[in-house]
Amino acid sequence: MKILLPLFILFSTITAFSQTNLPDKGSLADIKGKTKIYISADAINSKYIESEIVKHKSLSLAKSADTADFFIEYKSIETTYASSLHLPIETGQIDVYFFRDKKKVIVWSKGDTKGNKGPAPSLLKQFLKEFEKK
Repeated sequence: MKILLPLFILFSTITAFSQTNLPDKGSLADIKGKTKIYISADAINSKYIESEIVKHKSLSLAKSADTADFFIEYKSIETTYASSLHLPIETGQIDVYFFRDKKKVIVWSKGDTKGNKGPAPSLLKQFLKEFEKK
């Protein structure tokens, strides 16, 4: 019985601590007027995302994460292969976020699965279309 109480306190503390690291949820309105974007992605997708961002006159690339207004993070979640053709099919996700009071606030997040060039191009187009409407 004496050991159960300390274990309960330990597990309660771990659970409470891990929940404080969860991001807040925001909306695209939270980044209205913000223009400097920092890209986090693998080399190929980062170059593609950067090339699309510079086409938008209202957006610019931040030279470092410290100078960014908000962030676009692309991550590949899984790659499978179509059994008949052995073509890669990638599942990826883009998260768009900023920091408020040192806490991550996600304003847009979507995942998709695509073959050939992967999901990054279609996800980025979806984000930019919604961003321009805000």
